[in-house]
Amino acid sequence: MGTRGILALAAIACAVAASGCGGKSAVKGCMDPTAVNYDPQATESDGSCLAFQGPRDPDFEVGGSWVMDTNGYAGNGSLDIATGTAFMPTHGLKYLRYFSGTSNNFWSGSRTIYQDGVSFQRSTTLTFDYAASGYATASGTSLRVEILFTSTGTVTLWSKDFTGSFAPQVLNETVTLPALPDTGRLTIQFSATGGQNTSGGVQIDNFRVN
Repeated sequence: MGTRGILALAAIACAVAASGCGGKSAVKGCMDPTAVNYDPQATESDGSCLAFQGPRDPDFEVGGSWVMDTNGYAGNGSLDIATGTAFMPTHGLKYLRYFSGTSNNFWSGSRTIYQDGVSFQRSTTLTFDYAASGYATASGTSLRVEILFTSTGTVTLWSKDFTGSFAPQVLNETVTLPALPDTGRLTIQFSATGGQNTSGGVQIDNFRVN
């Protein structure tokens, strides 16, 4: 066999051998940098890449992935995923809405919407838009909106108390994410202290992570 034949056979043997010809074992793992479990040390793909499972959909179009939970709620306020622009300029697609149309409405408990299997791996910020319109809460009462992440414990990513008469509109609200477990439950919760309000609503839209 000539020199070329020997070199060709050696090259084939190196390609087949798991350890390669340099004596170093191949490092198997996910080599897709957009995947949740990307391994920058991997030298050989093992097909284990996992797509990001977080709330990348900005318009709640993934309605089937979100679950409503009343948590002992008693009152006339409704929580739903609506379509349109409501009282905040949007692109006319879906958004999350809490709305109460009854004056002197008393309520207890909370209304929440949550999504399981959310991952914020390698994400540093969560950005969204929100607005509130028409509320006039009684003295000593407020409507609290919270964004929570639950895994082994619960972390409050963002919260805001709406009191008095207000009509704020905030675009590009940005939350710096702490170090979080790989996956968990993302919850948006609406609850009250004091439990009285007149008609009004809160809208949340356009979630995105970076």
